[in-house]
This record gives sequence, C-alpha cells and structure tokens, in this order.
Amino acid sequence: MKRSKKLCILLGILIAVCLAALAAMLSEEKKEEIKTSGETVLSVESAKVTALCWEQDGTTWSFHRGDDGWQYDDDAEFPVSDSAMDALLEPFRSLSAAFTIENAEDLGRYGLDEPTCTITLTTDDETYTVKLGDHSTMDSQRYMDIGDGNVYLAVSDPLDAYDVELKDLIATSTLETITVEQTEKGIKFTLPGNSNEGS
Repeated sequence: MKRSKKLCILLGILIAVCLAALAAMLSEEKKEEIKTSGETVLSVESAKVTALCWEQDGTTWSFHRGDDGWQYDDDAEFPVSDSAMDALLEPFRSLSAAFTIENAEDLGRYGLDEPTCTITLTTDDETYTVKLGDHSTMDSQRYMDIGDGNVYLAVSDPLDAYDVELKDLIATSTLETITVEQTEKGIKFTLPGNSNEGS
C-alpha cells in the first residue's frame, strides 16, 4: 500500500515536471525572434497621401493636401513647399528593414513605448502610423514600429528627413517676399500684407 502511494506521488511529480517543461517550451516559442530582413515593410505612394502629421519633442506638425497643393493646418496662408513635403514622404515610398524582431512584446526595450517621433500618413483608403524609437547599440540603426506587432531596424533612418524647421517648408518662390525674424513666441514670417508666427 505504501509502495503504491509512493508510486502515485512520484507519478504526480513526474507529470508536474513534464507539464512545467511543456509550458516552458511553449513560452520559449513565443519569445522574440530576430531575423535578417532587407524587405520593404511599408510602401506608400507620395501622390496618394492626403495628410501628413508628425509629433516630435512635444511639438505636433500637421499638413493636408488641398486643391492648390499642401497646406499647413495651423495657418492656411502659410506658403508650403510641395517639394519639401515630397521629401518628407520619400522615406515611406519604400521603407526597408535590415532586421525584423517578431513577436515583440516589450516595446520599452526599443524606445517605442515613448517614441522619439510618431509619423502619421493618411490616404483616401488607409492611415499609416510609424513610431520611431531608439538606435540599436550594435549598429546604430533606428528601431521602428509600423503597427503590425513586429519591431524593425530601419535600413535608412526616416527621422533624418524630419530634421526640419517651419522655415524649411516655405515654398522657394515666395522666399524673396518673406521677412523672417525671431520673436519671444518663435519665428515670425511676414508676407506681403500678412504675418504669420511659428516655431
């Protein structure tokens, strides 16, 4: 009787160990997998983008495409350069990843819980949100999240195109008629018969 009881206890322990091992294996399968990529992970035609917004360092920039070209949401009279806007959209025409981190759960490891910059592109059919995080320590490539559950290391850093100020987005044909001066509130742009302030 005692031997039978011991065997039952040992069998119970063996089953518990097997279940624990199985759970560990399943958990291991869910862990992040890093794969060499090189593939295009996002492709948005610039001509189809109807709105562009990005948030960086606590500042939000918003633009939309009107009948006469791009317009600055905060000031419809601001002369936006279409070519400058095209340059901002260019990184997303073919956004490629050097590496893909699948099943990424802890976005904080990549600086994506509080992104350095969040960029939103809107078309008639869809809205795309790209979050840019920290640089990887090994190769200084930018971590990015496009909302599909993976984390990518960008081949080219999209943030490079967004190192701009409002004055960089002025249509060049209007530069000769614009006076720019620094004020306490930011940068003041004076147009013929008009004035605009930005930062």
